[in-house]
Amino acid sequence: MSIFVPPDLDTDLLGTFSGEVERDGVPSDVVVRKARFGMAETNMRLGVASEGSFRPHAELSFGVGCHELMAFVDDDAGIAIVEDLFTLDTNFANAKATDVDDIALFLDHVGFPSHGLIAVPNDRIKVGHDGRIRLVLEDVPDQQVCKGINDAAELARVVRCCASLSADGLAHVETDMRAHFNPTRMRTNGLLAEQLGRRLAIPCP
Repeated sequence: MSIFVPPDLDTDLLGTFSGEVERDGVPSDVVVRKARFGMAETNMRLGVASEGSFRPHAELSFGVGCHELMAFVDDDAGIAIVEDLFTLDTNFANAKATDVDDIALFLDHVGFPSHGLIAVPNDRIKVGHDGRIRLVLEDVPDQQVCKGINDAAELARVVRCCASLSADGLAHVETDMRAHFNPTRMRTNGLLAEQLGRRLAIPCP
């Protein structure tokens, strides 16, 4: 087998980490839907997709966990297999700033610039329904949601811009958890892919 990635597949339609599009359904359903989304675009009978969630760990007051799922869908065999992996190996975090100098320690902690960032005006976010997850408001103009920032000069410019647009004079900066901007998450997905591969190698009795 070889992997083919549809070049223009917009998986943001199924939900975004920054919150403009809320995920519709539980992750185990969404990851299968995402695989089928790619299969429909390419007219293929096999599909693979991943989906991630980040949330406080139930037993650790300040720990954040990464829950990754990976699906393999085989329409010829009529099966959809989902494997999952939970890990504390994540840089998921956020900070407030008026200037990039305010968050120097935060940048070191999250591994910038090898790991990308997202920035929005602070007054454009809200607390999610569970009281913990922060989501970008749905009516945020596109130009006020800056994603995939991995350059120091660009980050300094974006933080100043977002702070100036916010009523409280602050920018909200958070880790970009999309896998192609997050090597830590990519490493976790690599482990999960091996786990899925081992399961697929077990013959059905």
